[in-house]
Amino acid sequence: MKRIYSLRYQIVLKSSFIVSLMHICDNLNLRSGEYAILIKSNEGALAKVMEGY
Repeated sequence: MKRIYSLRYQIVLKSSFIVSLMHICDNLNLRSGEYAILIKSNEGALAKVMEGY
């Protein structure tokens, strides 16, 4: 959870855009290492985690 807080903080600093609170849940439809960002139930982004970073 600290990493999510840090990510939200970095977005605010770089873009002056305040990110609202996030709801995190598991999605078994995604492959291993993938994550999706949904905005009002619509997929805003889909990406894969780069291991080792």
